[in-house]
Amino acid sequence: MDVVEKIGGLKLPVKPVNLELGNGKIVGAELYAIGIVLKGREGGTRAACFREAKPVIGVRTLEDLGLKPNPITGELEEQRPPGVAYFY
Repeated sequence: MDVVEKIGGLKLPVKPVNLELGNGKIVGAELYAIGIVLKGREGGTRAACFREAKPVIGVRTLEDLGLKPNPITGELEEQRPPGVAYFY
């Protein structure tokens, strides 16, 4: 959580959420609003933080930035033009 606070993340005023990790373990996580820049795109997204968490970029963050992984090349590709997208 120190990293998120150092970059200016704002803790969301909600109760901690339960996340299920890949190994089946359930952890309680605090949610933060953060800004991110990746591959020349900039936007806001959420970060889930818990003890001993490793930094990862999830699908939600990639979608927020209009990016998607190419499963063949392993590279990130543009999914839509840069800028804010409105999802409904």
